[in-house]
Amino acid sequence: MRTFRRMALCCVLALHSTALQSNGEVTGGKARLTAWKINREMAASSRFKHLEWQTLGPKFAGGRIESIDAPRGTPGTIYVGVGAGGVWKTTNGGLTWDAIFDRESTFAVGDLTVAPSDPGILWLGTGEAHLSGTSYPGTGVFKSMDGGMHWTNMGLHESHHISKVVVHPEDPNIVYVAAMGPQYAAGGQRGVYKTTDGGKHFRR
Repeated sequence: MRTFRRMALCCVLALHSTALQSNGEVTGGKARLTAWKINREMAASSRFKHLEWQTLGPKFAGGRIESIDAPRGTPGTIYVGVGAGGVWKTTNGGLTWDAIFDRESTFAVGDLTVAPSDPGILWLGTGEAHLSGTSYPGTGVFKSMDGGMHWTNMGLHESHHISKVVVHPEDPNIVYVAAMGPQYAAGGQRGVYKTTDGGKHFRR
């Protein structure tokens, strides 16, 4: 269900973003964010929004797993970041899983890290780091303060692909982000970025 929905969303975003750029209205990250806003407006007004999809088989393919992390001392809780499939969470050791990043501005995941000093704080770098022809860019770095229930985009919108996020072992406000930048173009935000105020400001 969610795989089909994400594939359709990817096509809509790609086509709309390309159209906007060709018209000279917006470029880069602004195009992706504008396309996402329009997509959400279309979803809210769709006559099919209340339909429930069912998986009919023959099998489910989840794609590439980019990141796995778990809170210290809580072995039953696990977070999994899928390269082109968002973030999934289990609280029962993997018996069941819930999608916790399926309403954000991207589905592409590079790296996810649980703060060692606070199991409720998650840092997520978007944009698949395994670069190939099917690797999708992200929309920056996100933070959750409640175990993935709610997310806030903290910036680095032009990082495109984030390969690693490291959180200080004692201070979750100190975070390092390894950004790769655009895959097939120059520019963007590349290098190692650091924040000491919880993501309000980043310095390369």
